[in-house]
Amino acid sequence: MPDEQQTGAAASAYAADAAAFDLYPDSAGNLDFIDGYLYRVMRELLQGQDADSTGLYGYYIRRIEVLRRALSWYDRRLYEYIDSQFDRGSRKIVHVGVGVGTLAAALAIGGFVTAGIERDGRRFAAADRVRAAVIETWPAAAERYTLIRGGFPAGIAGTTWISPETVLVFTNSVAGWSDELTREILDCFPSYGDVLFELRQFGRLREADEREALLAAMRERGLVTAAVPEMPANSYFFHARPCPPVNPAPARG
Repeated sequence: MPDEQQTGAAASAYAADAAAFDLYPDSAGNLDFIDGYLYRVMRELLQGQDADSTGLYGYYIRRIEVLRRALSWYDRRLYEYIDSQFDRGSRKIVHVGVGVGTLAAALAIGGFVTAGIERDGRRFAAADRVRAAVIETWPAAAERYTLIRGGFPAGIAGTTWISPETVLVFTNSVAGWSDELTREILDCFPSYGDVLFELRQFGRLREADEREALLAAMRERGLVTAAVPEMPANSYFFHARPCPPVNPAPARG
């Protein structure tokens, strides 16, 4: 298994370029730089190892060997959306099912306080090695990027991550959740300021009638939902937030 020194080789190779890197990757070129950096780190994690032992599995192998990138198309679009919608100084991000942490790492590099929750032990270990390599090149990310081993919502129960200032993110969450766990997760949504989620892959693969039922369950919990704009036609990313309070009409004298 690659150790931190081996994984850190990618960080060392990028050190000189990163010195001139704008802290906040507000351009496509800067996000490309992060993508290239993470791609090299993931390549080194895989070196001499099989995919399963590294925690990358087939899901990430296709990105590395076929697409030759670390950030997926939705990582990039969600980064852009989060960057345009939320303030770095007051909002924080919790990515549930963070995987190896490509999106979370990019957000932390970009200035957002970010937590990644992962229950799979091998993926968590891979995410931890990716985080270590990120910190070697961007030391300030150490205070912004936290990894939490466990599931959701239990993994952050009783913490300050549960807050109206927190943005919850669910991407590829096809984990076979039970109906009970799904209800538990939905019940906690009103405690957060915003939730970004992939409707079709929320807990399990959902057909059209199940997607409509899930949106209805969110409305029953006082949430309003809207599709995230500028997504491909075959994606189902949505943004949910608690309904704003309705001000009572002034009393007539």
